[in-house]
Amino acid sequence: MIEREVFEMGRGENTGVLEKGATPPCSITPVVFNMTKQEEEECWNAKQENIRVGQAIDIHVMEGDSHLFEPSVMKESAIPRDTLMQVGLQLAYYRVAGRISAVYESAATRRLQYGRTETIHSCLPSTVEFIRYFSLHSSSMQNDGEKQKKGQTLLRQALSELRSHQKDCSFGRGFDRVMLWLHTQYTSRTGHPHPLFALDCVKHAYRYRISTSQATCRLAKGIGFTPSEDDGYGICYSFGSAGGVTATVVCGPSSPTSAKDFAAVIAASLYDLHQLLPLPSHC
Repeated sequence: MIEREVFEMGRGENTGVLEKGATPPCSITPVVFNMTKQEEEECWNAKQENIRVGQAIDIHVMEGDSHLFEPSVMKESAIPRDTLMQVGLQLAYYRVAGRISAVYESAATRRLQYGRTETIHSCLPSTVEFIRYFSLHSSSMQNDGEKQKKGQTLLRQALSELRSHQKDCSFGRGFDRVMLWLHTQYTSRTGHPHPLFALDCVKHAYRYRISTSQATCRLAKGIGFTPSEDDGYGICYSFGSAGGVTATVVCGPSSPTSAKDFAAVIAASLYDLHQLLPLPSHC
């Protein structure tokens, strides 16, 4: 049975959020790792690889159209800016790489005591379905009402499901903590990893070629988010009060494009999504 603290640490009985000064329902148990010599060596090699990638990255600061994320328009259309941005990033990557990739978006669970963190896996099946359909039919949508309507429906569905997933993660209901428990507990009890982690689909799910994080305006400009893979991108972004978006784009040494070129594709992808959605006319 999955240990209680995986789900309950720092949560209240009803709301899932601890009131200030409340006693947590269970104590915090530190996780102690007894590393073998081989594991220590692997950690050292990983550190050196991270340094190597960091020295070879390319950085570009993108300042997008000031009207793409106008707050009043987003609110009236019931479209969260961060959710639309995530779909735009995935569409941009598909355009430059010709494939779908796992996406990392950080989720700070500040609503929970002790500030737990969680991973938002933004590449959902509904998002993939929309991106593939839009990429295939975008050129003919302007003259084909049925294709345009289906594209809008798929995009709305992708935005809705991704927003729901983002909310779950922000309240500590993501699945990465469960996966961590499965990996550590199963390994400690059996002496070998769970067979699930040997599956190709699981391995690919944790190869993030798009690593993202939303930050405050004063931090996003010039502060990069290092890509997790040599051929990936890191994007740290923020939204201005007037509706603009600022993003620092970082690309790895083997990425399909330069950071500047990828920033241009991101801007074009966001514009295309903006044009597809039936937004209020005053935008």
